[in-house]
Amino acid sequence: KSRKKLSFIVTGGSGFVGKSLIEKLSAQSKVIYCLDKKFSKNYKFPKNVKKIKVDLKNYKDLKKKTINIKKIDIVIHTAAKQPFSKENNLQEYINANVIGTGNLLNICEEKKFLKIIACSSFSVYGKPDKLPIKENHDLNPINTYGLSKVLAENLYKFYSKNRKFKIIILRFDGIFGYKQNLPGFIEFATKKILKKEKFEVFANGNLVRDQISVDDVVSIIIKSVKYIKNFNHIIFNAGSGQPKKTKKILNIIFKDLKMKSNIKYTKKLNPNFNYNTFMDISKAKKYLKFNPYSLKKSISIMLNKIKNES
Repeated sequence: KSRKKLSFIVTGGSGFVGKSLIEKLSAQSKVIYCLDKKFSKNYKFPKNVKKIKVDLKNYKDLKKKTINIKKIDIVIHTAAKQPFSKENNLQEYINANVIGTGNLLNICEEKKFLKIIACSSFSVYGKPDKLPIKENHDLNPINTYGLSKVLAENLYKFYSKNRKFKIIILRFDGIFGYKQNLPGFIEFATKKILKKEKFEVFANGNLVRDQISVDDVVSIIIKSVKYIKNFNHIIFNAGSGQPKKTKKILNIIFKDLKMKSNIKYTKKLNPNFNYNTFMDISKAKKYLKFNPYSLKKSISIMLNKIKNES
């Protein structure tokens, strides 16, 4: 039987994750309201997507611009200020990731849009006590971005406890994919390798991470849409479930591109990030039937799109 088509709000809809999500989601949607503070002129959204230009930090404007939205099945909150450098401006992260989230929840409560899928981050854990990290691990963020994400998660918890919301929180590890605008190692390395530029790899390439492809991010969000009715407030780790050393990831890229390595491995440690971290994703596999691609396949999909460009 065909499923009833749902209506969505997607925040950050013209961002890297938002765009990929809307492309996939639009086929099974009645309407998607895409909220973002800026839209690129040359990008065309599917027909059933309505663009609303608004900054979530501005409550009055948010209220005004969503006044005519009457019925929404699920709100998917992908908008966030991302950590692009070592920049640690607490105010900006709080405004975007905490105040913005609070404003959104406030509007949703008024309008009775009570189902929310929220994108969070592995940054809430900070440096892990043990690996792989389970969802009940202590939250000890080590940067202002991670702190802002913890505070946003507290808002979700409050709203689901006291305001009858159904909320799924997805904690993502480093997201990568074709045309990403988020900072990330796989994207950085691929660019350097294609340009045949030399670059240094810290910790002799032995740091272990578990990156997740944007296709898997979209897949777990869409699975959350299907299962959200089962939960009042639940948190899922979302990685690829395949932690790998940096040098192993680089070898996958070199092999796929049939290029020789000109990397300089160094003992030096990355000043931003000098520990292994990867999450246990068994809970998402169990409750959301999440089944990520192999890392090799995800990287290959991304590289094929890059090759087809040239």
